[in-house]
Amino acid sequence: MSAKNFHHEWSQLFERDYIKSRITEIAEGYPVVSSIEISLRELEAFDLLDPLSESPEEVLVSGREVLVQCIDDSPLPDTPAIVAEQLSIRPTEGAVCLPIGAIRNHHRGMLIESVGIIRRCTGLKAIIIKAAYHCNRCGHIFYQKQNIFKKIKSIVCPNPNCDRQGPFDLLEKECKFIDIQRLTIQEPFDEMDDRRKEPKCLDVVIRGGLDR
Repeated sequence: MSAKNFHHEWSQLFERDYIKSRITEIAEGYPVVSSIEISLRELEAFDLLDPLSESPEEVLVSGREVLVQCIDDSPLPDTPAIVAEQLSIRPTEGAVCLPIGAIRNHHRGMLIESVGIIRRCTGLKAIIIKAAYHCNRCGHIFYQKQNIFKKIKSIVCPNPNCDRQGPFDLLEKECKFIDIQRLTIQEPFDEMDDRRKEPKCLDVVIRGGLDR
């Protein structure tokens, strides 16, 4: 199921008066305020909980797109220009709660909740999520989404009359960025089966703002 199929559910949720007030806070406070908290009870009421638990990235992309549209439709006179990737929708009250030591590869892509101790935290770093390139061979300007977890091995000019691997110039002013932080989270000692062993750790990437 594609993300666009969840637009209707998100639109209905964001029409609720108590949610509208939270959206207004973003419109008034962006970029300092860039996130909205939605409880699992609210998500379940609008048939979003199950798909979010199974495919959180897909459903949240759809939610951010609808959230941007709601802000664009805001009656505020000075509504800022906002990019969907710079917003965060934060489900609260958890989903599947797992100890850090119980997280396995098959949980990849699922919405889960864990409790841990932050052992390491990097500073905020701006990274490109949508790069703009200028092809030095044909002059074509094109855009390419970036994966924050791995580098794109090769870039090919999409101009069918060119179709070459560069050289390209990165047009930094045309790129879209988000802030990230990298954390190392350690399982609490009271959750360890054997405290004589090294505690298990989880590397985490936090995307977007941490304003709330």
